Amino acid sequence: MHGKEFKVIAQTYAAQHGLKSIEDYLEGTEWTPFDYRKANDVPEADKKKFWDHASQAMAELSSGTVYVLLPKEITVGNFYRSSVWADVEWEALKKNTKVTAVIYVNPENGDKQYFKGGPGHKMQ
Repeated sequence: MHGKEFKVIAQTYAAQHGLKSIEDYLEGTEWTPFDYRKANDVPEADKKKFWDHASQAMAELSSGTVYVLLPKEITVGNFYRSSVWADVEWEALKKNTKVTAVIYVNPENGDKQYFKGGPGHKMQ
């Protein structure tokens, strides 16, 4: 599951469990994601650059336990290549010494897997 359908499931899970997404932090700022994504006059390369920078900043400023909501087909070492998660966020979270654990949550069923820290973790 990808795209809008997954986004709705992930946002619902996050709201029900007191988690926040990068979009929650940007909401109400001049960088409101919904408006930026809809901007037809912004080239796709610029949109990607924006999300790469915003994602890296969030990962670098994170601390403690970080929860990542990804589709069920994603596992440690099985990331979508060339995605913001694989190329930017995960790399920054691995290097962030203030992050003690990164836990993948499948918002469709609540299953959890440690990406960093915790029992049986593997650094990829």
